[in-house]
Amino acid sequence: FELVARDINDVDVELLHALTISVRWPHRPKDWEFLRRVGHGIVAVDGIGRVFGSAMWFPQGDDFATIGLVITTPRAQAQGGGRWLMDQVLEQCGARNLALNATHVAYPLYVSLGFTSEAVVNMRQGEAPQTLPPLPPLEGELSELTSDRLSEITALDERAFGSDRSRVLALLSADATISVLRRGGEVVGYSMRREFGRGYVIGPVVARNDHDAVHL
Repeated sequence: FELVARDINDVDVELLHALTISVRWPHRPKDWEFLRRVGHGIVAVDGIGRVFGSAMWFPQGDDFATIGLVITTPRAQAQGGGRWLMDQVLEQCGARNLALNATHVAYPLYVSLGFTSEAVVNMRQGEAPQTLPPLPPLEGELSELTSDRLSEITALDERAFGSDRSRVLALLSADATISVLRRGGEVVGYSMRREFGRGYVIGPVVARNDHDAVHL
């Protein structure tokens, strides 16, 4: 049993879809296609082309990147496949500052590679109710932003995120609904919503406070 690394764009998307199904992640083939347009990555394949693992990284400006889609089958994981994939992705990332979200299972691996804990990220998923609880009063005006006016939110996003991810936002905006919150004519927050997995994903969301975020 020997695995070799291949560029993630060189394998059939259905094999990547099967990989996420095997770990019960919701990614559809079209979600994988989008991620391959946004980032770079590798897959671990055996001698007959079966995919046993993946890892991707996503440039956010020139000196920062995020890592994701680090997946290994149980067989590959037992043979150190996660570290093997991460070692190669880290080499591709070069001197960039890096960030990632770690599952409980993968957390020890990332700590062993030098990553440190910064915050806890909670994922929420489910069916949205037909009626929502009362919202706090809206301070400002909500409107929809078309993708050709993306420049109105890029500076705000960079201040909030700490790095220039205008390229990623441009790719997201092609299939997303963008809502913006204005006060006195100034954009003070925004959110994106797009199809993903078994429904929709909301994000990024940039807001000054929880009340603004709820409305967005």
